[in-house]
Amino acid sequence: MSFIDFGEVRLGSPWFDIAAVVESLNIYRQQVEALVKGYTKRDDVHKSLLDKMRKKWKLRGIIVLAVSKSADESSVRKMLSDL
Repeated sequence: MSFIDFGEVRLGSPWFDIAAVVESLNIYRQQVEALVKGYTKRDDVHKSLLDKMRKKWKLRGIIVLAVSKSADESSVRKMLSDL
């Protein structure tokens, strides 16, 4: 499977783009591990980066929900505490 995502492309860590794919597709852990292996030979370092970027991607989504008032304050607080 190949992805080309020009709508969300940005400067910075390519792992943020990969985190967006992982979180958007809600893929299984084994699939995430295979994706990381496909991008690098040092799984431990890049897995850590991907984990950080996944949290960042989730936070981005929570902020969008809060600003657009698509979620109430208690729901936003719950999502933040689950990060």
